[in-house]
Amino acid sequence: MAAAQLKEAIDTLLKENLSAIKEAARKGGATPAELEQVDAVIDVGPDSLYSRVLRATRDQITYHWDKTPFENWRRAQGDNAVVWVLGEGEREADVVHLAAVTALTEAILPNPAYEELNQRVVEVSQGCGVVIQIFQCAIAGYLESYGAADSPFPDLRT
Repeated sequence: MAAAQLKEAIDTLLKENLSAIKEAARKGGATPAELEQVDAVIDVGPDSLYSRVLRATRDQITYHWDKTPFENWRRAQGDNAVVWVLGEGEREADVVHLAAVTALTEAILPNPAYEELNQRVVEVSQGCGVVIQIFQCAIAGYLESYGAADSPFPDLRT
């Protein structure tokens, strides 16, 4: 879900408003290195996070349920039994929908090597961190341009 939301943030907010966001972020204290990181996150080249992970995750798996990845996964199971749910205990939190998790994982990363899957999770997490930092700086810069002080830790007791 984070990958799909990151793609949406890139497509609908960052790309369309990149100059204004960068300028506000600069005024809000973003470093040149942080501003450069945004360029890497929104890059759509063939080896980019966007092309390797975000596009397919958002377009085929999370927001638009393309049946093909799931049908392919099921066909690949052949006549083997499929474990749909695995759990212990009575709470919903004690249950793993194993077939769904496996189908989603293999749709994102066919023939997954867990090191590579973990690397993609880390990349998405880092990309989210970059975008959040730039948005926070942009908000601070926007507020300052109107004379308002950014207070990330307001005293709510007063």
